Order: sequence, then C-alpha cells, then structure tokens
Amino acid sequence: MATETAGVESTPWDSDVLLPDEILRESPSAKDGVTAEVELAHRVWGAELAQEAAILLRLPQVVTCTAQNLFHRFLYRKSLRRFDAFAVAMGALFLAAKIEERPKRLRDVLFVFYHTHRKRKGLPHKVLEVGGVRYQTWKDALVKTERHLLKELGFMFYSICDHPHKFILYYVRTLD
Repeated sequence: MATETAGVESTPWDSDVLLPDEILRESPSAKDGVTAEVELAHRVWGAELAQEAAILLRLPQVVTCTAQNLFHRFLYRKSLRRFDAFAVAMGALFLAAKIEERPKRLRDVLFVFYHTHRKRKGLPHKVLEVGGVRYQTWKDALVKTERHLLKELGFMFYSICDHPHKFILYYVRTLD
C-alpha cells in the first residue's frame, strides 16, 4: 500500500501533509502496534464521521475541513490505542465549530453523533436521554477530548484554519 517516490518509501497519506519526516515515518499508533491499513481505515472513518455530523448540524464545509485537519493532526501525535477515533472526531468537530465561529451546543453535537452511531450500527432511531448515563459518559468524553486536542495542538489554530477551501468557495461565489 506504500508508494515509492525517488527511491523513498512513503505511507499512503504523507504526500498531502506538511509534517516533518520523523513524525510521518512512524505514527504513535504504529509504535503501539496498529498496522498502517488499520490506522488509515480509522482515519478515513473518522473524517467521514465528522463530515456526516457536520452536514446534520448544518455547518459549513470549512468547519468540516477544520475538524478533519484537527482530527488528523491529533492522531499524528497520539495513538489510536489510547484515543478512540469516534471520540476524537466528535471533539474535533465540536472544537472546529468554535474555531470557525459557528459554535454548536454540546447537547446538539452529542445528539447528532448518537444518531450517527445508531444509524451506522443499524439500530432503530432513538433519542439520547439528556441526563442519562450514556449522555453523561459521552459528554465527559467530549469535554476531555476537546481538552486533549487543545493541549496537544498547542492552542495554536491560525495555521490550521487557512484552508485553500475558503478561497475556492470565495471564488466560486464571486463567479456566480
């Protein structure tokens, strides 16, 4: 699955990321024994999850891009053995909405992720009970994950937020 460019072996996703080679060579998940295929599957799944939740929350695409960027950057620093991709995707979207000045209530984010979780598992529709055990567990996980994201990424988001996406959308709107 790895590609070879000028005699240097690379992972399937490092050609699109601006990170030092020492970070790309062996991710924390790989050091914990997660194969490259499994890690890639979790990364794709988490990015799709953030996309789907952002659509349900009626967030603009730029929030999705920021969330996916936060998600991937975090997983270049922390292992999938320690952090669940679902919780990281949820925390990344919650934080991205704040960064892009489109904040959503914690409760709304939890409801959407709960709905998505049940839908993907093939379970019937059920509303998350506010104040219930699952609600409290997920709420705590979301707040903790958001804190971990902030801490690991050094509270610096200006470089993350300059997406080419913003400029493309601006040009498309101008041309219309």
